[in-house]
Amino acid sequence: MKKLYVILVLLMYLSFVKNVCAEITIEILDQNTATGIYNGEYRALLDVQITTDAGDLAQIRCATFYIDNTFSWLNDLRFEELQWKEGDDWVAALKVDGEWDITVPCWHITLPNQIKIITLWGKVVTSDFMDENKEFQIGWDNEEYLWLSGNPTIVNNFPQHKNIIIVANTSANNDVSNVTQVRNFPNPFNPTTMISFYLASAENVKLEIFNTKGQKIKTLVNENFTPGQHQISWNGTDDSEKLIASGVYYYKMKSGSYTSTKKMILMR
Repeated sequence: MKKLYVILVLLMYLSFVKNVCAEITIEILDQNTATGIYNGEYRALLDVQITTDAGDLAQIRCATFYIDNTFSWLNDLRFEELQWKEGDDWVAALKVDGEWDITVPCWHITLPNQIKIITLWGKVVTSDFMDENKEFQIGWDNEEYLWLSGNPTIVNNFPQHKNIIIVANTSANNDVSNVTQVRNFPNPFNPTTMISFYLASAENVKLEIFNTKGQKIKTLVNENFTPGQHQISWNGTDDSEKLIASGVYYYKMKSGSYTSTKKMILMR
């Protein structure tokens, strides 16, 4: 009986150490690219990537975003119909407003050695008169803005923020990119990854895959797309539909004046 007791105590201790040592990275993606949005438009506001190590699972219970409105000094700035989206699943996100922040529940569970991306959707609304674009920031100053369970250690850098530009009118504006939210998931991947992007207005999109030598492997699309969110699947094949080897590859997206090249890893 004493031996059994010692074993139980040891297991409890190891479980506790495992939880304490678990590490998690929570990162707002594409922080250098502003999200353009029309007043009252419902659309994706920002992407958050969650990466866990081999420790215990972690639960993201809530996120408080600070709002920096000093760029534009809007007297009225509201967030409505907020929802988290993970893949094809939607989760309503009731918010609690403060003077300079909004608290948005998440309830996302991340397993050990997992990468997941969740997207915050919603409306940004203002009743202020706008004769020009208005810009503000939304983000986190430090890890205290994130409420987690499972005792993980957050290892990413702070502060993090995303600039959002409320477009003054529906005419084309050079300050806001027509293309946002460009990413692929999962990454690394085997055998298939999904490349997604958002278009504010209809435009031609050309999406190509290159190897590390700069040689084109495949043209995924070269066609016109309607406004909204789009996803393009790549199954690790070349233009002749032959499977290619594991390694580092790049996907290049061109749409109008926008060009973006990002890295991904194929692991067979």
